[in-house]
Order: sequence, then C-alpha cells, then structure tokens
Amino acid sequence: MADSPFALKIAVAGGLLAGLLLSPKLWLSSRFYPQTPVLPFLRAIPFPIDYAVFILLLLLLVTIAVVPRPAKLIGAFLFLAAILALLDQSRWQPWFYQYLFMLLALGLCSRSPAAAMNTCRLIVVCTYFWSGLQKVNPGFAADVFPWMAEPLTRFLPASARPL
Repeated sequence: MADSPFALKIAVAGGLLAGLLLSPKLWLSSRFYPQTPVLPFLRAIPFPIDYAVFILLLLLLVTIAVVPRPAKLIGAFLFLAAILALLDQSRWQPWFYQYLFMLLALGLCSRSPAAAMNTCRLIVVCTYFWSGLQKVNPGFAADVFPWMAEPLTRFLPASARPL
C-alpha cells in the first residue's frame, strides 16, 4: 500500500487540503494585511468571489483524491492555484509549491504510477536536501538555531544553556 499511486494521490491531496484549511486567510482577499501581486496591474479577487474560489480549491482537492483518473482536475487546480499565487506573493509558501509540483507529477505521469511515485520521491529528497544545505552557514548556527531552541533551552540550568 505504501507504493500505491492511490495512496500517494490521497497523501498529496490530503496534505495540500490540510495546508489550505490551516491558512484560509492567506487564500482570501478580505484580510487585514495587503496583497502583493506579481504585476502591478493585477487586482485582488473581490468578496464574496474569493470565498467561492477558495471553496472551489477545496472541492477540487477532495475530488482529485477520490476520482480514479484526476489529470484534468489536477490541471484545473494547478491553473487556479497559479492565478492565486500571481495575485499575492505571500502565497508562495514552500509547502504550497512542493505540493503543486507533486500534483503536477501525478497529473503528467498518470499513465505511469512508478514514474509519478519516483518524481514525488525526488521532489521530497530535493526539498530536504535544500533545507539542510541552507542550514550550513554561520548565521544559522549562531542566530537561528538558538532562537528556535530557546523554548526548550530556557528550562535548562544557566550553565547548560548555549551562549
């Protein structure tokens, strides 16, 4: 079951669905912080159409998860997601475009489940490799890691805390 294309499709669609549900304000135009479109002439989707588009995204993901051959639905989702990403650069979250690339692999390799699986594996490996490579710098070791670990290290005795 772990190497099943169905399980992969469920995992990718489910992960992206969870990410969208955890960040609904990011995908709506009616929010407190401004949007930053890629091109200055692009305008935000007005209320209540922004809610309809968000619900359409969610419905597309659920349908992608349950339909046996979702290539056209994946294409529709990717098109809509690309438009939303062009309308606001703050939507360019790493988890979002990682899932988009994985959905693209599922759509393009729909006739070859092994190719889709291997492409998604490559995307995950590249993501972790790049993430690790970004941490090989003095700024991470001196500034970022102590800041990230501070919620745990503050409970250590003063003599055991990092500088």
